[in-house]
Amino acid sequence: MQEQTAQTIKFYSQYGKRIFDIVGALLLLFITIPLMLVVFLILLIST
Repeated sequence: MQEQTAQTIKFYSQYGKRIFDIVGALLLLFITIPLMLVVFLILLIST
């Protein structure tokens, strides 16, 4: 039973890390894309 619990915890920690990576990547996308658009618009307006 204890062995099973240890394996489950290991599995979930790996899975959680992957989810965290995906969420981090999505957040990065949601932050960088608007920033890039804003910069692009500023460049367009200033010229």
